[in-house]
Amino acid sequence: MRAALYARYSTENQREASIDDQLRECKKLAAANDFVVVDQFADYGISGGTSERPGYQLMLSQARVGKFEAIVAEDLSRLWRGMAEQAPRLAELSDLGLHVVTHDFDSRQDSAEILGAVSGAMNSIYRKEISRRTKRGLEGKALAGQSTGGRCYGYRGITVVDVDQAHTIRKIFELCAEGWSAQHIANIIGCPQCLSPGGKTRWAASTILSILRNPRYTGAVRWGKTASKPSAVDSRLRRRLVKPQATVERQDESLRIVPQELWDRVQRTISERRAA
Repeated sequence: MRAALYARYSTENQREASIDDQLRECKKLAAANDFVVVDQFADYGISGGTSERPGYQLMLSQARVGKFEAIVAEDLSRLWRGMAEQAPRLAELSDLGLHVVTHDFDSRQDSAEILGAVSGAMNSIYRKEISRRTKRGLEGKALAGQSTGGRCYGYRGITVVDVDQAHTIRKIFELCAEGWSAQHIANIIGCPQCLSPGGKTRWAASTILSILRNPRYTGAVRWGKTASKPSAVDSRLRRRLVKPQATVERQDESLRIVPQELWDRVQRTISERRAA
């Protein structure tokens, strides 16, 4: 029986050498099942929670035209990390007469359906657990006043004020307090010596408004105000959620860029313009 090998690693404590290690195990599995290896496919640094993997999609396209009769992977989680893709794909492969064989699964066995469902559910739960642990670690960093990896114009590494950018931010607030619109401010400050957060000389009015509404410039540190929920179908697709209250909130005057009086004046100006 002709077989194709599949290997994948994400970014979770793995490296490119992991692909070679997996393929070596796949070859052992193939030999134990008297399969003849005719091709191999791999995806580097891509989560199994998405089907948008070049190697995976190429393998499926080859399977659909009868290039092989079996797919061999080290374990089922290399192929799938979510039931939304695993269930329909196993059904399709079965209809095509293809078998899936791993250390923990063999679609040729009578128990394959229930084992696949249990294994798929466990893989999905494991992916969610990784996400939970990552958030826990970031929350710990936020509580300790350490960088959580985000970027904010006006700061270097989140915890150090950038003097030049801070000057630009105060200028933006002062111009707004004087009555200038966001678009006019954007037209005024754009120059090679005053680049936008995107590194361009041309500023957008939306960027100005975002800066004027960001309480971070008063020294307010917030973490966990927003979150993203991954799609059950494709982990690359995420829905942005806004929470009623941030998970971590604290005041750090060493990070203040805009004086409180100026901040309050600008917020009143913005509110009055909305109401007008």
